[in-house]
Amino acid sequence: MLASWTIELQGQTYEVTVTQMPNGKDVIRVNGRVVAKPLDASDFERTIALGHRHYNVSREADGTYSLTPLGTEVDVTIAAHELTPSASRESLRIVPLMYAAVVIVLGGSLWWGIASSTSYRKLSSQRVDQILTEMKQGTGPEAELAVTLWAKNRRHLDREELAWASDHFDQWRREKGLYRIFGEHKMLDSDEVKGTEVPTSIVTFTIEGTQYKVRVPKDQPISWE
Repeated sequence: MLASWTIELQGQTYEVTVTQMPNGKDVIRVNGRVVAKPLDASDFERTIALGHRHYNVSREADGTYSLTPLGTEVDVTIAAHELTPSASRESLRIVPLMYAAVVIVLGGSLWWGIASSTSYRKLSSQRVDQILTEMKQGTGPEAELAVTLWAKNRRHLDREELAWASDHFDQWRREKGLYRIFGEHKMLDSDEVKGTEVPTSIVTFTIEGTQYKVRVPKDQPISWE
């Protein structure tokens, strides 16, 4: 195991782990279930959702992992331990609990107040990456997470929101002939759009070698560019 955290959030306990698979890729699990695309040597972070909260799992330059909450939540306690590369990754390093304290004290404006445009470009690229990963699973109920992430970058929507999102997500897929199971995709680039009311990026990626561009406004539906 490369890293592990225990997170208590709104009365629920989540066990987050990072382990290395036989193929050399690192996989993130929550309560034993894989929740994001495995990281290979060229990947350094993934965004995961626990309940209604998003967290950033990042691989540092020394090979250790960190877990950072995004947004606000006053009911968060993180008990975290990371395995360091030294001593064959057998010694434990405690990650400071100040993440939770910062979130509680500074409130919702902290993340976007200090985040650079580079940070949002990364987050928007991760959002699209996860949507494409979920889309590969099919076009039925198994792709519901892709729908909610596409619509509002959330794991859950109420019934009315989900009905709207499902219809418009299907239309969005059909515009580019992607209402199907497809193969490999690759993230290429993410550029900030200046002068928008909310943080927005243009994300470029390929699916089976064909290039696509999408406009990704924060917590709003994604559109083709």
